[in-house]
Amino acid sequence: MACKRLRGTMMMYPPSFRCNDAGDHVSTPHTRDARQATAYQRACDDALPPLFAAGRITGGACRASGEHRGGQPSQRALRAFDGSLSSKWLDFGGGGSGGTAWLEYQLLPKQGPAVMLTHYDVVVAEDCPERDPSDWVLECVPEQPSSGSSSESSNIGVEWVVLDQRRGECFGRRHQLRSFVVPEATRIASRRWRLRITCVASPATANSVQLACLNLYSSTLARRVLHGNSEQQRLQDVAPTRQQGLHVAPTQQQ
Repeated sequence: MACKRLRGTMMMYPPSFRCNDAGDHVSTPHTRDARQATAYQRACDDALPPLFAAGRITGGACRASGEHRGGQPSQRALRAFDGSLSSKWLDFGGGGSGGTAWLEYQLLPKQGPAVMLTHYDVVVAEDCPERDPSDWVLECVPEQPSSGSSSESSNIGVEWVVLDQRRGECFGRRHQLRSFVVPEATRIASRRWRLRITCVASPATANSVQLACLNLYSSTLARRVLHGNSEQQRLQDVAPTRQQGLHVAPTQQQ
């Protein structure tokens, strides 16, 4: 039996115990084939719940290192930006020891000037806590005076700059929202961001990485409105959404 301590609870798994995309457990070996990133697709994030609307960067395109097109609904990259708890993004390449995955968001050419990312939310999915992101790097491509089209469609030759880095992050319950502040010293005007996940909560048992929502914000005012500067204010802000099963954790600063 393999042993893993997760969120203060000792969880016992058989060596081949895995969680599939539907949340059921199957005993299939974990394999990782060579993958090709998905194509850019519209994020379809123009209509968001009130909790996610103020200051949220929207109207762009997204892609990922991989995605799962099965399930109902499909677990594609755009599902991480739709503001819905009934959907999620899942990438089988992000599970297991040494597994990595990334999720990218980019503003469209006609969406105006570059913006500074001030903070972001990560909301975990409805099942399989071993798949939760644990270690990640939030990166961006700095805005250039004359950005060529080649750098907009490929990671080749693109210089990614680190905005925020986290290790050993834990989520206490399903559909928990945690907010993270981008340090002021690292904020850079950009039109393109990437969350690069380097480790899941339990690499020994996870066959994939998944998350329900990734929310990117360009306004410090939005942070005060959405998460509040006090526990009482924060609970008032999230009360309408709490009824839908969303659990909000205090804002995290590094």
